Amino acid sequence: MDGGLLLRQVGVDDEGLYECGVENETAYVDRVNLTVRTEPPPLVNVTVHASTILALILWNVAGDGGHPIIDFTAQYRSAAPVNNTLEPWRPISPNHISPNSRQVDVYHLEPNASYWFRVWATNALGPGPPVEVLATTLYSDQEAELYKHFLEGAESFDTRTWLAAVCVVMGTLAVLAAGTCAVLCREWRRPELYKHFLEGAESFDTRTWLAAVCVVMGTLAVLAAGTCAVLCREWRRPGEHTP
Repeated sequence: MDGGLLLRQVGVDDEGLYECGVENETAYVDRVNLTVRTEPPPLVNVTVHASTILALILWNVAGDGGHPIIDFTAQYRSAAPVNNTLEPWRPISPNHISPNSRQVDVYHLEPNASYWFRVWATNALGPGPPVEVLATTLYSDQEAELYKHFLEGAESFDTRTWLAAVCVVMGTLAVLAAGTCAVLCREWRRPELYKHFLEGAESFDTRTWLAAVCVVMGTLAVLAAGTCAVLCREWRRPGEHTP
């Protein structure tokens, strides 16, 4: 004996007080307290509360392995295989979750879809084993209901009426803009009537104002035309949006 005690492959269950003694005329007993430090153990009570497009991961800590927990890490991936292979794990922001946190939100999920979620703790010795949980997001029928109410009577709706109304509105705006331009141009030629309001009117370039009006009217016309095209296309296909 060289006076040493060697313990191999120790684990948490090997912690405790060890005694080593010598039986002779100078008998003595030496005691040593063994503490085993490891990576953090698996988290406990890991649950996932999923809604339509987001989920909340909750967990509790069963221990720190003898070193303070530095941070937590969470990841997720779709449970639906692609070409018989699951997709790589996706990180959940933040990548390093505060050691005081016991939950994290997951965004940008798809409704009515299954996902695997996993989370683990890390200390100075490294990451602990991850805990995986399977959860399914809720089915969202809000969009279908909106289409259903929006498209009620679409088959009998005369799109020409709507187009005529848009043309009337745009024509009215054009007439108002032209009238405003004419009035302002006429008044700017008589600055003595608006001495205080139109200071510097002689140097004001009316072409700039007219160009701005044209840009605004052109933008409104483009928006109206795009809206007409989209709504006409959708109203002619009401069956595509019903569940």
